[in-house]
Order: sequence, then structure tokens, then C-alpha cells
Amino acid sequence: MIKKLQLKIFSLIIFILAIVMIFLSMTIFFSSSINESNEAKSYLSSLSVKYSRPNIEDSITNGDKDHFMDVRSFRIVVNTKNEIVSTICTNDRFTQAKMTEIATNIIDSGNLKNDYFSHEGQLYFIVKTLPEEERGFSIVGIDRTIEHNVINTTNMITISSFAIGYVALSILVWFLSKSLVKPVKESLEKEKQFISNASHELKTPLAIINANVDVLENDSGENQWLQNIKYQSKHMNKLICNMITLSKSQEKIKAVRKEFNISDTINNCVLPFEAVAFENKKSFEINISTDIMYYGEEDLVKNVATILVDNAIKYSSSKITLNFKIENNAPTLCVYNDGCEVKDSERNRVFERFYRPDSSRNQATGGSGLGLSIVESISTNEGWTVSIDSKYHEFMEIKIRFNNKRK
Repeated sequence: MIKKLQLKIFSLIIFILAIVMIFLSMTIFFSSSINESNEAKSYLSSLSVKYSRPNIEDSITNGDKDHFMDVRSFRIVVNTKNEIVSTICTNDRFTQAKMTEIATNIIDSGNLKNDYFSHEGQLYFIVKTLPEEERGFSIVGIDRTIEHNVINTTNMITISSFAIGYVALSILVWFLSKSLVKPVKESLEKEKQFISNASHELKTPLAIINANVDVLENDSGENQWLQNIKYQSKHMNKLICNMITLSKSQEKIKAVRKEFNISDTINNCVLPFEAVAFENKKSFEINISTDIMYYGEEDLVKNVATILVDNAIKYSSSKITLNFKIENNAPTLCVYNDGCEVKDSERNRVFERFYRPDSSRNQATGGSGLGLSIVESISTNEGWTVSIDSKYHEFMEIKIRFNNKRK
């Protein structure tokens, strides 16, 4: 249970860390992209004004091209017939064919107004109409290869840093999770120790009470008062035994495992309950597949089978059915009883310690609310699968799938 708690804490923290790091990475990525895009658009706006000057061709003709033109930019002038009139460029990337392709893409888009365009993820363009020249519009663009390379490098460094940090934090969180569950572990150990010690200490006065009751019966004969004392002593003794069993089932004690005939073991456990069912005027149907072999601890199988059948007889209305067979390549025990005092909303609570439905809190059943908790604890330690199905006032079915792997 402690390992599961530690794993849950660890999983929750690293999940939150992953979400935070992904969010930060995406924020950095989109922020840098948006900022770079805005800067490019602002720069293009200033270039569009500069390149729209009437004397730009004269400046270039007079040999001032390198001084006047930005080394990353170009300008294309398109007439009203969507024909390229002139091109100005100082960047080798923008060949005549490339600029023709750019102009064609913008013309095909049909959006011939002041706007921005992206081409191949590296170029931004602004379309500037030139009404004073009466010859269509001009296209101004810049090469953003350097900016894109910087952004990609930054993103790779960021992702790598986050990945390394995530691994380092995961290791740190794993060790911290051990510290977090340490108080819980110590508390559970003290609780188990207390239950074990208290249970053993209570056995002695109970034995003395039973002995004194027997002496009184021999002296004065049986009477209702003595019978009540014996009944309550027997109930208390069973409760103590269940508490000891539950405490031991939660301890990691090296089990004595062997291969045995689990069909015979279960059959021998449940046969005595036929008489109990008969006395309570209830039918008990037993269906056990023969000669099924299992490798594990036989006493634990006996405990589980006994508790399930005893519980079914106590809370059934008139019928109990036990089926044991190979299901999905594993030995599976299924105990069914009609009648169910557990509400559908409280179905999973039946495995809690001392849980009993309100309607069943009476002395007639003689239960303590620990039986199914013991079953669940043993099953968890052994790697068995426990499932429950029920419907209020109609039926309850508990199924255990035994793990048949050698450990």
C-alpha cells in the first residue's frame, strides 16, 4: 500500500511538472515567433514606404543601390495587367524566377491590398498599392532565414534544457516522495503493531471469562445470562482473530509456496458450509472443476474461500452459488448470493474495514465487517484480481482471479 501511495504521489507530481514545462515551452515558442513576426511586419511597413518613393529607380540608376537597398530585401512592381514591370533586389536568394513565383502567388490569392503574406515559412511580404503611379502595386519582402534559424536554435536549446531538467526533477521527486510517505508508513506500522499487541492481550481475559462461565454452568446449570456471555465472548474472540489475520495479511512475510490441487482445497473448505446453509434453510450450489493445479500458499486460498462463502450465507436471502473453473487462463472463484443489503453507490466500500450496511447492523449475522477487508488485503499482496458486482436487494457476486505465476 505504501509503494502504491508513493507511486501515486510521484506520478501526480511529474504529471504536473510535465504540464508546466510543456506550457512554458509552448509559451516561449509562440512568444518568440510572434515577436519576430511583429518585428518583421514593422520593418516591412517602413521598407514599403521607403521603396515607394518616386525617385527610387533614379537612386538605383545612379549607383546608390547597395546604400539604398536593405541587403535582405527586394521590391517587385506589378502593373494593372498583373505583369511584373520591374524588380529591385540585393539578395542572391531572390532570383528573377523566385520573385516571379512570389508575385504569382500573391496575385492568385486575389487579396491585392495592404496585407502580409508568408511564403515557404521564411518570407513575409506586404502589398502596397501605388495609385499615384497608376500602374498596379508593389511587393516588398525580406529574407527571414537568419531569424528563423535563431528561433529554431533557441527552441532546441529550450527543449533540451527542459528535458534534462525534467529528468533531474523526476529523480528528485522520487526521493522526496519517499520522505513524504515515511510518516504514513510509520503510522501504519504503529497501527499494525497496536492491533497485533492489543489482539493478543485481549485473548487472555477472554479465555479467563470463558473458563469462569464454564465453571458457573457446572455449578448452577445453563441459563440465559451465561449463554449471552458465551455468545458475546465467542463473537469477541472471532473479531480478535480477524484483526490478527488482517494485520498479518498486510505484512510482507515470506510465504511458503508450493504446487497443490486448488480444486480439492476449495472443495474441502466449502463442503462444511452445506450443513450451515441447510440449517438456515438456504440452498447452496457448488460447481468446482476438478484437478486444477495452482502454485501459491494454500492457507491463503483457504482463508479467502472460507470468508467468501461464510459472508454469502450470512447475507443471502435463500440461495448461494459457488463456481470454480479456469477462466481467461487462470483459476477463478466466483461466489454468488441472492439478496444484497449494500446500496449500489456503496458497492466498493464493502472492502473497507468494519464496513457494514446500516440495515445489516444486527446481531443475527454475527459479522464484524472485517471479512472482505481481509480478502482484499490478501488478494492485493498475492497479485490476485478481485471484482464485485451487485444490485441492491437483488444479488451480490464476488469474483477472484488467482494469479498462477511462479514468483
